[in-house]
Amino acid sequence: MGRYIEGDSSQAELLFERLIGYKFATSTLTETHTFGKKTGYQIQLRQSPVEILLVEGYLKFNELRFKDWVQVPIENICQMGRVLDIPPSIFQVPYEQIRVIYLAGETVIPDEIKGAIQEIADHLMDEDMNEWHIPLSKTTLDVIGRYKK
Repeated sequence: MGRYIEGDSSQAELLFERLIGYKFATSTLTETHTFGKKTGYQIQLRQSPVEILLVEGYLKFNELRFKDWVQVPIENICQMGRVLDIPPSIFQVPYEQIRVIYLAGETVIPDEIKGAIQEIADHLMDEDMNEWHIPLSKTTLDVIGRYKK
């Protein structure tokens, strides 16, 4: 069962996501960020809506000869949309990098997206077709255009 439509349509779903430039359906994403001079202790995730599952920070604390990834308590993070404000570690030392695992995407898939993916899946069933040679209808092209980033 696919994330968008019934049946084994993973190739069509991946092609649709590649055409629109992101994963529309809910998926688990992992991102690693480094703090910059302009951003301070804030990072911006690539997709939304967001449900944070796990945040880890790479911490170097030379006084204790500690260098490793540690879990950052989610309740200590200030979240405003896709922006996360990460406080320093318990030693008041900022993390060198931040790794965030989160859920992003929509849980309800509009019928027009389902139809577009079904059309792509139907074309891909033809052995003379491949993902570089699919004659998509105007309706499907319009759907791709509306959701494209």
